This record gives sequence, C-alpha cells and structure tokens, in this order.
Amino acid sequence: MRFQKLLLLFLFPCIFVHMARSQQIDSLRIKKNTIYAEFLGMSGSACSINYDRVLAKINKSSLDLSIGFGYFPQGKSWNAIYGIPINLNLSGGLGNHDIEIGIGLTYNSGIIQESLLYQYSGNSSPSKSISLQALYCSFRLGYKYQKPTGGLFVRAGFTPLVRIKTFSAFDPEGEIYPLFGLGVGYTF
Repeated sequence: MRFQKLLLLFLFPCIFVHMARSQQIDSLRIKKNTIYAEFLGMSGSACSINYDRVLAKINKSSLDLSIGFGYFPQGKSWNAIYGIPINLNLSGGLGNHDIEIGIGLTYNSGIIQESLLYQYSGNSSPSKSISLQALYCSFRLGYKYQKPTGGLFVRAGFTPLVRIKTFSAFDPEGEIYPLFGLGVGYTF
C-alpha cells in the first residue's frame, strides 16, 4: 500500500507536467488552412477564391498546395471565363514575412467575345463569340504575410501564365501573359 502511494505521488506531477506541456505545444501549433481571394494572379481570372493548405513546415520554410476557382466577366454579355488553378508554393523568410516561389497548372474555359480582341488593335468589327478552353503553366514570385498562429493573410507577386495546350480554336500554345496578383484572406 505504501508503495502504491509513493508511486501515485511520483506519477501525479509527471502526468500534470506532461498535460501542461502538451497544451502549450497545441497552442503554439501552426495553422495550416487559408481561404483567400486573389485578384488576377495564377488563375488568369479577374478574381478567384482559393483554399491553401500547408503540406510541410521545416524550420522557417513551408510547402503549400492551393486550389481555387476564378471568374473573368465579359463586359455586357453574360458570357464569362472560368479558371481552376492548382499550385505548389515554397515560401521562407523571417517570421511572418516570406518570399515565395511557386508553379502550377490552370485550366480556363469559357466564351470570349471576338470584338474584345479587336478593340486593342483599333479594328471595329462585329462581335462574334469564340470558345476558349486552354491549359496554362503558372508561376509565382512574390511576398507573403502569414502568421503561424493564424489571422490575416496577404500575398502579392508576379504571376505569369504560359499557354501550354489549347483545346479550342482560340490561339496557339506558347503565348505568355505577364500578370501580377494580390491576395487577401484568413488563416485558420
């Protein structure tokens, strides 16, 4: 009986310290999920809604995977171009401020008004609809603000797109679109 009391007296502080330590570690755990809106950016759309997930965190670097849905309105018509970006980003830096690089694929589909294409060349021909279905390789070089404990998320950078495959009679492959993106969201 005496041995059991001594064992309990010894184990109780150990269990208490372990529980307190595990709560402290849980409160300091990084938040891995982010929802954000990005304007232009890797979707090739005017605006996209994206979900980002931290896959791995090593020291001050992280590897993230993001997927989204973009929308590009077409003026007065109801036609629009939709984009689906999937990206892999590597970021690292000091504390909450990171430099990030990324690569991904974006699929765009929709109807574009041919007159929009001619407006930039000065030609005023009648409007004609053209189907757009293309696959793009997307890149990112930019800045990211994200606290490991969650909260405000801000991303800005150079996000060029390269058309690698066209599934419609729109334009040939290899065209480069030099875009910039700005994203704002919440990490939880």
